Amino acid sequence: CDMKLGDGEARALVNDAKTADGGRPVFVPLWVAQTLCEQIEEHGLTGTNHLFTIKRRTIQKEHERACRIAGIPDYTIHDHRHTAAVHLAQAGMPLNLLQQQLGHARIDMTMRYARFHPEYSDVGGYFEEVGKRLGLTGAGNSLGNTRDTAIINAER
Repeated sequence: CDMKLGDGEARALVNDAKTADGGRPVFVPLWVAQTLCEQIEEHGLTGTNHLFTIKRRTIQKEHERACRIAGIPDYTIHDHRHTAAVHLAQAGMPLNLLQQQLGHARIDMTMRYARFHPEYSDVGGYFEEVGKRLGLTGAGNSLGNTRDTAIINAER
């Protein structure tokens, strides 16, 4: 991909067959951009050189071999993308920004990570806030937590 380094941030233009123009911008953290710049400088690379010269299939085979040796079955390189998305969601990245970073066309794909997002992991707090705004503070307290209240109401 092409990477544009700016003041305090970097963007990479990732090749993406799903988009109309074949590419989409992705945020690159400054610490990653700095590491890449060090690699470029260390090896004397220019704009026409490839930063990573190992073939994708070679990397996949080595990854599979390392996972086999480590006793981690069925863990693919793509699973690293999922892990990164979980960490971003846990860090509180808004889901619309996570969707953009991952290149998901629809938010429902990104919503798989909502359970890891601190703002979405416990909806009970939102219902309590609505209750406060409606003047019903403490309405659910006599029945226990909001999950218990929902279960009781569903059984009725």
